[in-house]
Amino acid sequence: MRKIDLPPIPAQLTKDVQTRLTETFLKDPDKNVWNQPYIKEALLRMTEYKCVYSEVILQENSCYMEIEHFYPKSLYPEKVVEWGNMLPVCKVCNSKKGDIDPNKVALINPLIDEPSEHITFHHFQCSPLDEKGKNSIIYYDLNNLQQFQKPRFTQIQKNEEELERLAVEIEEGITDSAQVRLTNRLKVILQTGQKTEPYSVCISLAITNDKHYREIKAYLKRKEAWNRGLETLDEGLTCNKAYKTGEEKE
Repeated sequence: MRKIDLPPIPAQLTKDVQTRLTETFLKDPDKNVWNQPYIKEALLRMTEYKCVYSEVILQENSCYMEIEHFYPKSLYPEKVVEWGNMLPVCKVCNSKKGDIDPNKVALINPLIDEPSEHITFHHFQCSPLDEKGKNSIIYYDLNNLQQFQKPRFTQIQKNEEELERLAVEIEEGITDSAQVRLTNRLKVILQTGQKTEPYSVCISLAITNDKHYREIKAYLKRKEAWNRGLETLDEGLTCNKAYKTGEEKE
């Protein structure tokens, strides 16, 4: 999970439209008044087409987007189409959170809170730093084994193994042409930590804390082969220096 900036309200969602949709919902709570194409598209763009909590890619591989109301519409019906209360999520997170009231149970709101102040990662698992982090991990199901833990672990392990191979190749000595291929392989790894990618916060944190990555980066800089493309990808690692490992936080 990462901090998300709320974009401007869609032009179509005027005050009059909000009032009309809210009144419709108050009369008939079965009406999905929030299910407007322009609302859904704006929310998806806001999070790079990812679940705001789990970072799974939405609208792919049968992972359909659902609109979650941070303040549940069943408890706060007047907020049913309030901009900033609607969030794009996957079914796993939406089902687990349900009608939990954030006014009674402290939960991370990524539009307001900096998630790194409340949760951290021990390798591929989310770990709480406080009560809000603990509740969020539970009620967003962030450590769901099949849906989130395994995919995070698989990509992190793949990156670690490839980084180790690259470090070994450097240690054994490589030619200039091999160095170019190494750089291209490194770019593939760094791409997995960009904000457009699934589970990017956890994955980018694992990359930046990998000793082999630091060794490879230092080697390429010594060889003056650390180019702008690599620098851009390195800067794009979405852990944004806010997240630290559990050990560093302690």
